[in-house]
Amino acid sequence: MIAKANQKVNKDFKNMVIDDYKFKNFLRTLGIKESLNSRDVLQYIDENFVNNDMVDFHDRITTFMESLVKDKVFENEEFLRELATRKFLPRGYPKWAAQIVSFDIRSPISIRGSIDSSGIKYAWNVTPCLERNYFGYLKKDHEKLLGIWSKDKIKGNILVKNFKNICIALKENKVLASNWSYNYTEIVMKLGTLDADLLENELYSIPCILQKDWTLSSPKMTCLDLTEDFHPYLVRFPVERGNILNVFEKCGLSRSPKPLHFLTVLETIASNLDGNAIENPNVANIVKLSFDMFLERLSKDCDLVKESGVMFFPTNAEKPKLVESEKLVFDDWPELTLVLHDQNYEYVQRNDKFKQKYSLIPNKWKPRRLSEMFKMEVSLEKSVECCDPACTKFTDLRKCVSSQHFSEALIRLIKHYQERFNLPEVSNQNFTDFHQYFKHLTIQCYSCITTEVVDKDSGHSLDSKLETRKSVLKSRSPLIMGLEHGMLSPELEDSRTPEEHICTVIVEMLSNKYQEMDYQWEILEKCISKLLKSTPNKMKEVLDRENIESMEKLAEDKYFRIGEIIPEDVVSTLVHDPFLSIRNKSIVAYHMDDDIFMYAQIEDCSGDEKPSSFITIDIGEGELKSVQLLDILFFPLFSSKCSDVSSTVAIFDGLVDSDTHGHSGDDGGDEPFVDKNKKFDRDLKDIFDVVSKQLEENYNQFKNDEKAWLKFVKRMLFTWHPDKNPGYEEQATEVVKFIQNEVERIEKGLPRGQENRSNNNSNSDFGNFRGDFWRDFFRNCDDTARDQRYQYQNYHQNFQRQRTRENPNYQNDFRWNVPPSFKTNNLGAARMWLEVAKTDLKAAEENLAAENYRVAAYMCRLVIEMCVKSVELTCTRTFTKTHDIRSIIGSLPAMDIKEDLIVAWRENVPDILKNYSDIFYKGLNRYTGEDPREFFKQHRNIIKEAINNAQRDFINICEHHLLKFENNC
Repeated sequence: MIAKANQKVNKDFKNMVIDDYKFKNFLRTLGIKESLNSRDVLQYIDENFVNNDMVDFHDRITTFMESLVKDKVFENEEFLRELATRKFLPRGYPKWAAQIVSFDIRSPISIRGSIDSSGIKYAWNVTPCLERNYFGYLKKDHEKLLGIWSKDKIKGNILVKNFKNICIALKENKVLASNWSYNYTEIVMKLGTLDADLLENELYSIPCILQKDWTLSSPKMTCLDLTEDFHPYLVRFPVERGNILNVFEKCGLSRSPKPLHFLTVLETIASNLDGNAIENPNVANIVKLSFDMFLERLSKDCDLVKESGVMFFPTNAEKPKLVESEKLVFDDWPELTLVLHDQNYEYVQRNDKFKQKYSLIPNKWKPRRLSEMFKMEVSLEKSVECCDPACTKFTDLRKCVSSQHFSEALIRLIKHYQERFNLPEVSNQNFTDFHQYFKHLTIQCYSCITTEVVDKDSGHSLDSKLETRKSVLKSRSPLIMGLEHGMLSPELEDSRTPEEHICTVIVEMLSNKYQEMDYQWEILEKCISKLLKSTPNKMKEVLDRENIESMEKLAEDKYFRIGEIIPEDVVSTLVHDPFLSIRNKSIVAYHMDDDIFMYAQIEDCSGDEKPSSFITIDIGEGELKSVQLLDILFFPLFSSKCSDVSSTVAIFDGLVDSDTHGHSGDDGGDEPFVDKNKKFDRDLKDIFDVVSKQLEENYNQFKNDEKAWLKFVKRMLFTWHPDKNPGYEEQATEVVKFIQNEVERIEKGLPRGQENRSNNNSNSDFGNFRGDFWRDFFRNCDDTARDQRYQYQNYHQNFQRQRTRENPNYQNDFRWNVPPSFKTNNLGAARMWLEVAKTDLKAAEENLAAENYRVAAYMCRLVIEMCVKSVELTCTRTFTKTHDIRSIIGSLPAMDIKEDLIVAWRENVPDILKNYSDIFYKGLNRYTGEDPREFFKQHRNIIKEAINNAQRDFINICEHHLLKFENNC
């Protein structure tokens, strides 16, 4: 048979050969072969097709191959091996891709190593593919001999590379992309069978996700849960291709955008801008949104160091730029930017979240903070310390911060905000550590804190007029906080509250305690400010109102007045008996000097309960104090009939019986307190024996300590004094006389029964002693006891009248068995202050006339201070021990005179008189060569005017104010 593929004969000739036997023999005679062997076929291919232009020979090759596969020669294995190596077939590719093919379509390919036509769409761009299926269904042995790859055997790297190359080629060609879309889903699903690591490594950054508008986006910059606000830089995954979403997730696509997505948006736009400002408002909006979303989604779990090579942040300008983050400055000190307006700093775009998330940015990409470049430095040389050693302006604050409740509240706050704001992890076990840290806090008062802004690099001070700090962490070890009295100024020129000033230092203290990371402690400032306005016992309620997550109780309950001075009316109720039994946690009165008593709590009273024994008490100063039991007085136990609570904390051993009542008061009402000891239930002789023994024993203890001995004698006198024991005046008088005589006997060293009784019939109430000292001592005790009896009678009346009122402090007092105070002012003291001020004003006028100008200025300022304290005493029991007049005015309750004093202080008091230290230490505290006498002489006219103003604006209005109170009494 003559091979049709060789075209040796045409169709008619073929028919003749087939039908005419004689003609066939004739051809044989001529030497024409009836059939071809494999060598003939290969020779024909080499001569006609190999290395020829496939475009020109395309149809001939197709016809030839159709005949060849039907010929017997195709069954020859050796022939097939030889045929597979010949490059004579056209390379297949999709017709739509003619414009983007990367190979020469005229060059032939061999059968071996090619992919059959069914795999064209998966590999045509990378590996030769047969244009069509020339061989039909091949047996496995034929497929192996020819070396053809079926689509199922295409290697993964070829599938990925082919897909990748096509995507890159179609990135800007929507028409061709739409043509490709017919095979797109099938190809992607084929890729889905491959390893995820291979897909992500090769396709993560390649635009390979076909959008509905025939554009392509990369898995890196495509998300499912996304709005269209970031298009075209960050795009949404097309919902219509949801069936292949899982494939692109293997390529690295994230369903929800991460911080890196928004960083990449900023980086892409920055590359397009090439350092220029953003002119297009749409792009500017995308930049702003991207920056905001980056900060919103930034968390401690983000590993930006691994994922990002650079960060670009927008600048804070009308037309922002995108600048490498480490070249920018974070404006965390807004006031300072006004001073630095002429500097070429580029600031990060303002964003409320930036301060919170700043610590999460890797250090090498962090913008520099203004607070890191500059510092507000306290100039101790220029600052003026408070010269009043008795100043108690910030005593309550120190007690608040050093209390257990404050440490408990801080732990509760940190635990509440820890996860959201990446604060350090704390637990209840940190409570003791916190309390130990804060309880050692010392507060140093300043009349004026002078601060300077210093460039940390150069060390130069800036000429700034920033609002100076009114609080400072003066020392980290030991912990010292410096506070300026001016933060309480009534002139309201300060934009921050005192609590906000103090919060700044507390945040600095927390930063000092946790130095390993720049935590966002500022998030706690709002709640800390509210804590500072409350008392320790109210801090839990403050945080409850702020919806701070609760936790188990850590702080020990304490009486909220510990460390405060006990008011005079409550002092009149104190029990002076030095031999009462006591127990821990009782609230008592600590006797300080000058007959001043302070609320205290007993912390350790183990050991002998003798007056000379020492016990440990808490007076609210952080450190516990060791004192003699002799310095402790007691509050009387409430009668159960008068107590407004079901249980009380008793200072005595045992509790009061419900049917036990005290004596009736002088007004006939029920006595609020119980006489638990029943001192006068015994005969006088027995009482004398007990008293003699107590005096003798304690004289032996105190004979080398005269002060303690006198204090003990006074305690004994007050215990038995008739004015302290209403209803037992006759017996009490005899006991007091006995005590006086016994004191003289014991000091003389005489045995019992030999005391001096020669003057027992004198007119003296308590005997007549030879020494003037003891006579004066006993008379003074007598006067004090009589005065306290009068105060106690008033207290009794106030108790009956006011104890049932709904006052939470009363209930707290009752709970701790502490008599509440009903004293709201001290008009006697107020009048005394004002009268002394009038005398001092005359002294100021006299010194002015005598040309003692410095003394005149000092006396004038003293007059103003005394007038203000006189007003203070009309609404409080005690005056504030400070020379800071404006802070005293600021602390006054709302009333008409307060506004008058504010105006008078601000407008009519000259600056040279406003600061106590500026008068007292002018030219003396730092030698400058200035003579203070000459300074005040130069300002004599100002001093003269100030004296006149002091009469008009302070003495006169304070007199009018005080008269209103006195006339209403």
